[in-house]
Amino acid sequence: MKKSQFIVKVLGALAVSLGMSVTALAGPQGVSDTEIVLGSHQPLSGPLAGWGVPVANGLRMRAEEINAAGGIHGRSIKLVVEDTAYSPTKAAQAGSKLINKDKIFAMIGALGTPTNMVTIPMLQKKGLHNLFPLSAARQMYQPLDPLKFSIFAPYYAGARQAVKYFVQQKGKKTIGILYQDDDYGKEVLAGVADQLGEMGMTLSAETTYKRGAKDFSSQIAKLQAAGCDFVVLGTVIRETIGAVVTARKMGWKVDMLVSGAGYTPHVAFLAKGATHGLYASFQVPIPYADTASSELKAWMGKYKAKYDAD
Repeated sequence: MKKSQFIVKVLGALAVSLGMSVTALAGPQGVSDTEIVLGSHQPLSGPLAGWGVPVANGLRMRAEEINAAGGIHGRSIKLVVEDTAYSPTKAAQAGSKLINKDKIFAMIGALGTPTNMVTIPMLQKKGLHNLFPLSAARQMYQPLDPLKFSIFAPYYAGARQAVKYFVQQKGKKTIGILYQDDDYGKEVLAGVADQLGEMGMTLSAETTYKRGAKDFSSQIAKLQAAGCDFVVLGTVIRETIGAVVTARKMGWKVDMLVSGAGYTPHVAFLAKGATHGLYASFQVPIPYADTASSELKAWMGKYKAKYDAD
């Protein structure tokens, strides 16, 4: 549920933006006198379900709260969520259904870089907005397009700042990277490589994996053999756990850094202590009940009561 706290602000901003858009447009797709149809695609199954399920829950809960308060200009929100299993192929199917069958007015909070990369062109072709995707890839806002609204600082910038910090402040000299072999992973790679280049350094080792991989022994062995004293991970939840646990089982206690895609309580919980020395780069901390504001803490309680999950 902690990840779904982002949705509170996302749909709050959405209410404002939709209020203006619906007023300005005459008869847009997905808008009637009584209803606004929104779509979202989430990895409700597969390797990124640890993100997708709570995000979908948070979206639904916030939509219900908006409806209970009277909706947007008297129109209720109908939210349709489709599962992508973090697969571009399934994302194409989900996008087609949402756009052409459900007739959504906009896509909201769609999760995943490779999946958004499939559906954004589909939305643009129909003149529909992609609002606040849960991906920090630069492609979420570049090239500039009035139909694209991003919410996160990019993976690229986070990777650059993290590498700069660990080299200059922690004295790291031999940098390696393990990244997902797709648009997401390549964004992290670009940030690391560009920052090292600016500092007159180069990557000492580079290795990849395919989405859904479970064995990271060869990749970790390659990074260790290169003598890396710092490893950047362009990984998501399960793969972050796999990489870190594999390194620790091999007796390698190298410092690692994961992007925001792997910044989740699931990693610390499921890795069972192996995450000592694992850092994360993200623009906001994960909220916890003991440090949350009273308003957020109350919302966490409502989420727990509704979904029986943290």
